[in-house]
Amino acid sequence: MLVIDLVRLRNLILNHFDPEELNSLMFELGIRKGDISGATISARVEELVAYCQRQGQLEVLYAECVRLRPVVDWAAVRVAAVGPGPAADPRLAAALSEVRAFKALLDEGREIFLRNNAQRGRLHDLIHANHAGEIPPNKGYDDLFYKMFDHLNEEEKALFHIVRGNTRVGMHRINARIQDWADNHDVAAMFPQQSPSVLALERELKELRSHLSEWFSKYEETFKPDPKRTLVYLNDENKHGTKWPPGLNGAVAALLAEA
Repeated sequence: MLVIDLVRLRNLILNHFDPEELNSLMFELGIRKGDISGATISARVEELVAYCQRQGQLEVLYAECVRLRPVVDWAAVRVAAVGPGPAADPRLAAALSEVRAFKALLDEGREIFLRNNAQRGRLHDLIHANHAGEIPPNKGYDDLFYKMFDHLNEEEKALFHIVRGNTRVGMHRINARIQDWADNHDVAAMFPQQSPSVLALERELKELRSHLSEWFSKYEETFKPDPKRTLVYLNDENKHGTKWPPGLNGAVAALLAEA
């Protein structure tokens, strides 16, 4: 017999619905916004799944998710039912579920970052191929694109706007969701045993909070008001701020591996 894995369902919803889309999903289910509490999207998705479980509507929620996001592998949500085992600590299970949701956000962010990097690389190569004698001294991709903006041809300018749009929409959206998670979760409180992996993740999260705070500051003050800007980097040649913590993904994986 197959049953719905609540953690997998929650993580897929969190990964494929933004806050407005989550409201639309609830509307389709006949659930009022006031019925679902939570200050963050992560908390609201958790409450939505719990609400549907209490109301006996998990299958309805599952079917609506399949209808709205048909390309997502929702079949992975259905798992074989198992008999009762040793009692699990519900607080630990909830904490691990939150960390898995965070990992899903990091994975999505990595994909968006790499896709934008590929477009950025294409624009860089086009500029060097088409304007070999015009390349000014520069300090990295954003500086190069900024200085060459008025010399771009139609193809290059179209790609320029794609790269800028990816930063303005995709990167901003996922960074906001990652920041929301980091600002609203105290890993030390979630895992009171304070194992080395918990402490390591807490250190990485402190660096992440600094990085994202500086990223959004640069976004608002430098990128957003200037249509000639394409990227928001903190650890390029200009060294404007705190880099993305390189050990973050490993710290998340290490903590989950202990479960």
